[in-house]
Amino acid sequence: MKRIVVQLGQAVTAGQPLAWIESPDFAQAVAEVRRAELEVRQKRLVFDRARLLFEGEVMSRKEFEAAETDLREAEVEQARTQRRLAAIGQAAPGSDSGEFALRAPLAGLVTERAISPGAQVDPAADKPLFVISDPARLWVVVDVPEQHLGVFAPGQAVSVEVDAFPGRSFGARVTDVGAVLDALTRRVQVRAALDNPERLLRGEMFARVVPLAGSGRERVRLPNAAVLTVGVASFVFVEKAPGVFERRKVTASLQGRDTTWLSEGVAPGERVVSAGALLLNSELEGN
Repeated sequence: MKRIVVQLGQAVTAGQPLAWIESPDFAQAVAEVRRAELEVRQKRLVFDRARLLFEGEVMSRKEFEAAETDLREAEVEQARTQRRLAAIGQAAPGSDSGEFALRAPLAGLVTERAISPGAQVDPAADKPLFVISDPARLWVVVDVPEQHLGVFAPGQAVSVEVDAFPGRSFGARVTDVGAVLDALTRRVQVRAALDNPERLLRGEMFARVVPLAGSGRERVRLPNAAVLTVGVASFVFVEKAPGVFERRKVTASLQGRDTTWLSEGVAPGERVVSAGALLLNSELEGN
């Protein structure tokens, strides 16, 4: 690594140089392109002279065709050297100094740097030299238990909450539902895209993801304390009249750390006991 021209946190554009690297392989590839260019130029001059001589009936067809074949072979070799240079990551030879420009593949912020000036660059290294991300658009990755997999679908809107901003939610949309179930955790990975224009959210944050819609049915959101689990069944206490409560069986479609989403059992607008449900249940069972 000869020199680094960007710093951590710096905004870069697509194609902008990040660092300059001294590379013998790159220098050799540039030299091959230069040599192939000279060869094509020379063979084209020979071919142009041969065509004039052939048209003037001074040269035989065999000699003219040999000159044309030499030109085509030189052009093929030139194309090969240019493809090799492009495979290294450089579209044109540029400088003959052998310095390779490591360029940003996309616009964003430099969030990581794993190289210093003077260090040797190893293509087999397990870490990238630079990490560039666009903080204005993030991915949210959720490991969903298999029993709740039907709640999520591509294109579905979800709400994202983080501890850094309590009481605030961020809108996202599911882009992919994994096709493979982890045999150990019994979970499927779901990915959602999230716009972050205010740059409030950061990469690697822990988040809670709640589906806002699914299968066309409206779901009721309750705090976990309102839902009682007895065996394999779930119940809530619904207020039928002031001081009169009904224990009702419900179906939970999804349960998070603080919230449970019900797909059946409670209609939107019904009043549900959110504190003291356990005490009510104890009194009911004692009577």
